[in-house]
Amino acid sequence: MKSATIRKNTSRGLWIGLSIVLKSVLSVSQSVTQQFISMLSESSNEGKSMPFIQFVLNDIR
Repeated sequence: MKSATIRKNTSRGLWIGLSIVLKSVLSVSQSVTQQFISMLSESSNEGKSMPFIQFVLNDIR
């Protein structure tokens, strides 16, 4: 019985750590993606990169 409780607490701790890591990764990737999009739109005024930008934006939402 004791080992089951320890396993339960460990998995809960892992989930909490995972959610914190995921949140920080998401916020970082969002700012990076915004910088990347502005860089792309500055570097090329052609319509070639637009579908990719739309894809990235849809991926964020």
